[in-house]
Amino acid sequence: MNPTTAPDFLDARGEGQDNFKQVIEECNALLLCDPHCASAYNKRGAARVALGDLIGAVADFGEALRIHPGLVPAYCNRGGARVALGDLAGAVADFSEALSLNPHCLPAYRDRAITRYTLRDLDGAIADGKRAIQIDPRCIIAHRTLAEAYFAQGDFRAVIACCTEAIRIDPRCALAYNTRAGARLILKDFEGAILDCNEALRLDPRFCGAYVTRGNARYHKGDMGGVLDYRTAFALDSALAARGLVSLIADQLRHMGSRVFAECAEHLRENPKDAMSYARRGLTLLLQGKDTEAQKDFHQFRLLNPKGKHNLELLINEARQRRRK
Repeated sequence: MNPTTAPDFLDARGEGQDNFKQVIEECNALLLCDPHCASAYNKRGAARVALGDLIGAVADFGEALRIHPGLVPAYCNRGGARVALGDLAGAVADFSEALSLNPHCLPAYRDRAITRYTLRDLDGAIADGKRAIQIDPRCIIAHRTLAEAYFAQGDFRAVIACCTEAIRIDPRCALAYNTRAGARLILKDFEGAILDCNEALRLDPRFCGAYVTRGNARYHKGDMGGVLDYRTAFALDSALAARGLVSLIADQLRHMGSRVFAECAEHLRENPKDAMSYARRGLTLLLQGKDTEAQKDFHQFRLLNPKGKHNLELLINEARQRRRK
C-alpha cells in the first residue's frame, strides 16, 4: 500500500495535491457546521493519507470511529495508514474489526492478506487472499499476494498458477511475469523464466528486478548475456539490484540447500574464470555466516572482474544486512 495515494479511501483519479488540500478545506468547513459528521472525518483522513500526513489521518479515522463505531471504511482506511506507518499489528486489528462488521469486505481481506504476508504469517495471508478471490475472482492484488506467499512457502507450482491467473486478468502485469519467472528459475525452467522476463521488460523496460531474474536464468544456461543483464540492473538502481540479487540467492539457498554449491562448482569446472559463480558462492557462504570462506571467493571475483568491485561491495553489505534480520 502506497502512503502517498489513497485509491481505497476516496476517488483520487486525476487529483493532485491542490485537490486533496481542497478536500480537507471542504471537510473542515463541514465539521464546523457538524462536529459529529463521521464521514467528513473519514474523507479528511483519506485526503491526509494522499498528502502524506499519516499521523493526522490516523487521528481523523479514529475520530470517525469514535462517532460511528460501525463505519467499516474507516477501519479499512486506518488499517492502510497504519501499514504505511509500520504499525502492522494495529493494521491487522483494524482489518479484522472491519471484517467482524462486514464479513464480505474485499478491501479488508485483500489488505490484511498483504499485511500478514509482510508479517510472515503465510498461512494467514493465503487464507485471506483466497477469501478475497472468492469475493472478487478478478482481484489481481490478491492473486499476486497469494503468489508471493506460496513462493515463501516453496510451493512454486502454486506460484506459477497464481501468476498465470493474474496475467490472464491483466496481461500487462509485469510484476506477475517476474514472479512467475522466479518460480520457474527455482524449478530449472530457465527458458520459461527468460521468456517471462522478456515479457516483463517489454512491458516495463526499466524493471530492475526482471533484469536480475533474467540475468540469473542466463547464468544457469551459461549465457554470458547474463552479465549484461546484471550490469543493466545495477545501472538502473544499484541498491534495488543488490537487494533483488541477494534475495534471489537467499531463496535458492533456502529451497535448494547444498545444491547451490554443487551448481557453482559445476560452473567453475566448466569455466574456472566464471566470476559470477565465485560471487554467487561467496554470497551464499556469507548468508550462512561463513565469512572466511566467503572472502576467498570474493577475492577470486575481484581478480577476475576488477570493474565489478563496487557492485560486489553493495552485494556483500546487503547480504550482511539480510543476515542480521
